[in-house]
Amino acid sequence: VSKGDEAARDALLAAGGAALLVREVSAGAPAAQAEAAGAIATLAADSARLAEAVVAAGAVLPLTLLLTWGAGAAKKQAASALGALAAASKANRDAVVEAEAVPPLLSLLQVDKAAADGSAAAIEAASALATLLSGDEPLQAAVVAEDGLAAIAALLRDGAAKAAGE
Repeated sequence: VSKGDEAARDALLAAGGAALLVREVSAGAPAAQAEAAGAIATLAADSARLAEAVVAAGAVLPLTLLLTWGAGAAKKQAASALGALAAASKANRDAVVEAEAVPPLLSLLQVDKAAADGSAAAIEAASALATLLSGDEPLQAAVVAEDGLAAIAALLRDGAAKAAGE
């Protein structure tokens, strides 16, 4: 489905595409999980209606589980998808928070420098966290209480060191 192609999005929804993507995220092979999560991210960023359909099809919990148990590429794509879903509506944002996605997103900020996908996943996790934390003082306080600021500061420090070394 091309970005901005409303007819194709409608056809995808009518054909049960949201449920198919959720099924791949939930039980597909690692590469298929990453691809499905990436498709959800792209589609959710393009259409609030499709984002709502994907959430209604049950995508949030499997995406949250991928943050912890998925392969490197799947973690990155899951973080991106959760951020895009949360950005689409307050209801979606609330669903992501209720699925307890914040702790594994914070964990992804601990960049595994040996993993090729580590810093890419950390960047997507930081973006998703920015969306989730924006304007939510109780959630911000919870992140502070869980020592999440240390992870955020470490990511910024590592990014600054990398930029200085380039």
